[in-house]
Amino acid sequence: MTRLVLTIPQARALQRSDTPWPAEWAFMLVGEREKPDTTADDTRTAIGMAMKARGCENDQIAEQLGWKPESTPVKQIARLHRILAAS
Repeated sequence: MTRLVLTIPQARALQRSDTPWPAEWAFMLVGEREKPDTTADDTRTAIGMAMKARGCENDQIAEQLGWKPESTPVKQIARLHRILAAS
């Protein structure tokens, strides 16, 4: 997966820019983990839900948020998204 790494000032400048991007995009800031874990915290869960709503796959969510693939938080996000989409 290609990863775009920006400094905080670069990210803020992009957010404020009037130049349109070719597609819908968004970025969220989360601390980088030394190694993947299975801890569900509010920040990563909220970001994971937003990623799922934008069409990201479970493996992308796990990689970007520092979770182990197929861990409980990733499965919970997929389940919650399914429930919300059905209602």
